[in-house]
Amino acid sequence: MRKLNILKAIVDFVWIMSFITIPAILSFFGYVLLSDEPLGIPITLNGVEVEVIDFQTKILFLFILLAALLILYCLFLFRKILRAFQKRKIFDLEVIKNLNTIGILLLISALFTGIPAFLVKLLRKEVSFEMGLNSYVMLFCLGLFFMVLSEVFTIAKTQKEENELTI
Repeated sequence: MRKLNILKAIVDFVWIMSFITIPAILSFFGYVLLSDEPLGIPITLNGVEVEVIDFQTKILFLFILLAALLILYCLFLFRKILRAFQKRKIFDLEVIKNLNTIGILLLISALFTGIPAFLVKLLRKEVSFEMGLNSYVMLFCLGLFFMVLSEVFTIAKTQKEENELTI
């Protein structure tokens, strides 16, 4: 139980810190999306070097913003799961649904960041093949993991209910 409390404290800290940084990030993204002026500073987003703000980079910014908001919502759902675990509601239907929702949203977030970055690189003729793990693959795998965990919890809940009916 102590590990659960430590995890909950870390997740709560990240949640609170995200609300401190979100207004600055939203204002920066809003400025970039609405402005046609060059930034003057080089920025690298998902491996794409951004020097000039054109339509392609605005679309990339928009998808990255949507992915970040999805991840923030996943963090909110994860906090709810941890709260249910603290109340000893481990095989609750809400926990199972939240695990599956987190998995789906992480998959969508991985696609929202990976595909536009790849397309921008493709349009700029900067496509390269890299071996190893990157953030898109890890986010995709994490999403699949949460979906599998949801199925495992569903099976465990069914087994628990069957076990309680057996005398």
